[in-house]
Amino acid sequence: MRKVQAGPAVADSPAGLRAQLEEMVRIKGGKELKRREQLISQLRIPDPDAWFAGAFGNDDGGKLAATYKSTWEKFEDSVTDSLAKLEEEERTDVSVKEFRFPAKPAVSGQNESKATDVKPVNVFYTATATKGSLPGSQLPGIYTYAQGAFRVVDWQTLYILPCMRPTRIRIGGNVAAAKLVTQVTPEYPVEARD
Repeated sequence: MRKVQAGPAVADSPAGLRAQLEEMVRIKGGKELKRREQLISQLRIPDPDAWFAGAFGNDDGGKLAATYKSTWEKFEDSVTDSLAKLEEEERTDVSVKEFRFPAKPAVSGQNESKATDVKPVNVFYTATATKGSLPGSQLPGIYTYAQGAFRVVDWQTLYILPCMRPTRIRIGGNVAAAKLVTQVTPEYPVEARD
């Protein structure tokens, strides 16, 4: 297990996150790649067990921390690939937006005001990198301030929360038929038709 260094203090503000991410996105190849790797490793939450318990409570926090630790290496690779691609495309202007957690679904017998009260103590952000008038490209994960710098949590970890589960959208037959571009009628062999 790699030891994560605390890193330099960063301002706890959208401008601080923007500066931290822009530094990573603007790194070019060669010797600077080691610097990018170091900065990406500093995005990891230093003590996931304590941090997630403090941010989401003991029950959800324990599950979130376990998922975060088990998925970090794969997620770290995806962050590295994403930042390299953004630098290659020269999408180095980063913008950040505060992220609000959706309301927690109501449990039967629970009044609605309790159901929506799921706001974590921490402030979270999403980030997008752009170049000129090109559409923005989303940076992986969701960012929050912890121990002097911004850290990242992958979406997969957050899907454990009931309010964050991705939902499947089903569309009716009429809508699906309207979206159909071409329909190919299969031709069955005689044996299959019989």
